[in-house]
Amino acid sequence: MRSILPKIFLLLLCAWLGSSLYSQCTVTISCPPSVIVAADTTCAAVVSYAMPTATNSCTQSGSTTFNYTGALQTFTVPVGVTSIHIDGSGAQGGSVTTTCAATGGLGARMQGDFAVTPGEVLSILVGQQGFTNGADAGGGGGSFVVRTGNVPLLVAGGGGGATNNISSCGNNRNGLDATITTSGTASANGLVAGGTAGNGGGASTGSGSGGGGFLTDGANGAFNSNGGGKSYVNGGAGGTGLQNNHGGYGGGGCGWQTGGNGGGGGGYSGGGTSGSQPYTAGGGGGSYSIGTNQVNTAGFQTGNGRVILTYNVPAPAYTSMMQGLPSGSSFPSGTTTIVYMATDSLGASDSCSFTVTVNDSIAPGISCPPSDTMSNDPGTCGAVVTYASPTATDACPGVWTSLMTGLASGSTFPQGTTNVTYMAQDSGGNTATCNFDISVIVDDASAQSIDLCAGESYTIGNNTYTQGGTYVDTLLNGGGCDSVVTTSITVAAAINTGTTVNGGTISADESLATYQWLNCDSGVVAIPGATSQSFTPAQSGSYAVVVSVGNCADTSACDVVVGIASSFGSQYTVYPNPSSGRVQIAFGQSLDLATIEVHDLSGKRLHTEETRNAPTATLDLSTLPEGMYILKVSTGQGQAVFNWVKRD
Repeated sequence: MRSILPKIFLLLLCAWLGSSLYSQCTVTISCPPSVIVAADTTCAAVVSYAMPTATNSCTQSGSTTFNYTGALQTFTVPVGVTSIHIDGSGAQGGSVTTTCAATGGLGARMQGDFAVTPGEVLSILVGQQGFTNGADAGGGGGSFVVRTGNVPLLVAGGGGGATNNISSCGNNRNGLDATITTSGTASANGLVAGGTAGNGGGASTGSGSGGGGFLTDGANGAFNSNGGGKSYVNGGAGGTGLQNNHGGYGGGGCGWQTGGNGGGGGGYSGGGTSGSQPYTAGGGGGSYSIGTNQVNTAGFQTGNGRVILTYNVPAPAYTSMMQGLPSGSSFPSGTTTIVYMATDSLGASDSCSFTVTVNDSIAPGISCPPSDTMSNDPGTCGAVVTYASPTATDACPGVWTSLMTGLASGSTFPQGTTNVTYMAQDSGGNTATCNFDISVIVDDASAQSIDLCAGESYTIGNNTYTQGGTYVDTLLNGGGCDSVVTTSITVAAAINTGTTVNGGTISADESLATYQWLNCDSGVVAIPGATSQSFTPAQSGSYAVVVSVGNCADTSACDVVVGIASSFGSQYTVYPNPSSGRVQIAFGQSLDLATIEVHDLSGKRLHTEETRNAPTATLDLSTLPEGMYILKVSTGQGQAVFNWVKRD
């Protein structure tokens, strides 16, 4: 059994080589610059940014092959490519396969290295093999690689067309090969020269047509006004023959239609052709190259031409977004960090980052409460004011308000007008303000009604009033501000404090009042129960009365009240005194009319009766409680007052 150890060793060796190669590769990535934009009304912005560029220090071989298509082709130099190897071959001339068969000339092969610019566009024209009608064949087309501005880098000439020499099968029937020099070759009989310096090849009467060069067309043969191959700058079409003997695309000239000469090959300079005997094949086209490290071969290519471009391109580096949002996304307000990473197939990596900043440039909205006017708080020069908080709005989250001038809600605002200004600020630093006024009017106006009694006065501030009327005074309130007080004063009518003494009774002259009699002899003290308009004291003395009308009261002067008039002397007798209720009064004479009143000590009248034409009067006062009473006898001659005591 064969051992597997050598295979394992080879696998480990390959892994080590791969690791060694990896260690020599460096992947780098370059991010675009950071982006700063303004937010839209949604507090975001759609941002497109350039994609990061990743490179790999290692390279890999690239190759592009261009075959004949009948049209001009292009090649764009890849990124990172500054040198390209071009391997271009012109087409073979047409061959004759009938009687006296002949082979078309072979196209030249041109190789070299060329300096190029990444992104540069090269034009590629690949030559076509010449046609044949069985007698004479068209020349093959040249292959061209040209940079912008019609500057040739490499041209590989096409071979000349073959001929059957009018069936004589003589010499020079095979088309001539293309050369690696810039000049096209002459016809096979050497009678007509090929083109030089980028011009088309010649032709003679009765011949086919010359091949086209880079700059000018090939000469037309007899009866072939379009037989000459077109130059590269004129489109490079092959010459048109009278039969199936056209030149190939790439400037090949057409062959003669009945045998005798083939068309010249196209190239940097076209091949010539001749209609003179001995009849011969066409000449090959010339070639051109400005490359370095050239390796050129004349008479190489069969069939159609071909161009192969070989170059070394940077090994691929694959980018991927690791953080953030892709280009074309809607980015929120603020700064978003975007991170990209580049890797290659072997694991080498690099990362870069940049930021997309969306600035909130839209100012917030703010709405203040309306202005207001109010009165001061009582006793102060200001007012505690509470107002609604301003309302702030913004498209972006994060907006706040702050008081800039004035006083906060709930503060005591002074007299006058205070301007309050609020500012709204959002997270982007944008601001907006609003304001309103708070006006405090000191209005401590008050009104009062004062009732005065006659002779009284009312003082407010520095003014004293004794007369009725309405008065306005300005005072300072507790806060030191003006306070207007309106006072309506009503003065009651003066109370009549006069008294009238009639015998042993004293009466107040003011009626419809309340009364309180006073004993002036005992220190002007109130007499209990003496509250009637009239008062009959128990004994002579000096008395006064307090007269009250409404809320007003006034006191009369002290007046003297005496007992029974002296005209009655001692002829009046009251007996028994004291008694249990029956009492008799003797007048000492018969009286026409005597009125007897019984009063208690407060002056209240308890009993009244009259007696006529009698010398005595008997009273039954048994219902009265024990105590002292006043008996008052009134006659036409005067009054007499006695004290009587009831004792059961």
